[in-house]
Amino acid sequence: MRNLLKCIGLSLLVVSLVACDGKSESEKSDAHTQSGLSLLAGKVTFAIPPEMHDITETQGALFKNLLGTSAKNVAVIHVYSDSTGQRVIALTQMTKNSVSMSESARQFISTMSINIPKLQVLTDKSFTINNHQMRRIDMRYRLYNQPLFQSSLITQVNGSLINLQITLAGDNLRNMQSEVDDLFTGLQIK
Repeated sequence: MRNLLKCIGLSLLVVSLVACDGKSESEKSDAHTQSGLSLLAGKVTFAIPPEMHDITETQGALFKNLLGTSAKNVAVIHVYSDSTGQRVIALTQMTKNSVSMSESARQFISTMSINIPKLQVLTDKSFTINNHQMRRIDMRYRLYNQPLFQSSLITQVNGSLINLQITLAGDNLRNMQSEVDDLFTGLQIK
């Protein structure tokens, strides 16, 4: 599980580097709700599946360490995992991002490709939900000889870059894509 978390941390590092604009202020306006998370005073909510457990306290520091100096731009990190560690959800909020959505996605893919050999980008598409531009990037790769599928939804809300990242271990790509699609239905943006 630690290796899977390191991989997710690397992805978060990439997104935070894209979002880093040198500003150090943060907006810690998040809250845990009964059924999930709420960011930016309720503008962004995500329903956490009941089988997922909050591991932010134990693994959040790992992500902050991987982020290094760009961690000053990270306002919120939440990390959830199932009991096996084969399914991980990470939600980050980076403060005051001025990079465009397409540039954020391009930099994310470029940096991931450099850091992960044989990375396959399966999907890179833009769409809109409730008048918010979204970017979905699906990737497949192997880490420590384990096949992984990772899907990230990136958006900007009130100038903050939000990244919802789901990483699943396994070989059945069709099932993993279907599971990610189901999990992403829990994201609401107002």
